Amino acid sequence: MTLLMGGVADLWNRFDVKPHAPDPKTFHHPDVGDLHLGYESMSLERSQKQRFVVFFAEPGSCDHDKLILLDAEHDELGLDVEEGRLSRRRSAD
Repeated sequence: MTLLMGGVADLWNRFDVKPHAPDPKTFHHPDVGDLHLGYESMSLERSQKQRFVVFFAEPGSCDHDKLILLDAEHDELGLDVEEGRLSRRRSAD
């Protein structure tokens, strides 16, 4: 293809293509304040209307520290997530 296109190939090779990173989303949590989280959104193979979205904080950032703090509080309170809801952790007795 490069041989057939001549000058177009030179233009194509010089084109600086960079992946577009979506702007971070901001969430407000009553205990730690604003969280600025990056995210990845992926199509689900068997669903045309649903997407799988993963939010994350850059390691070492203030937002990452806030997520760690929230996770620690969650553990100290003895809470688990069951069926998308917080619930008291059952004792191991």
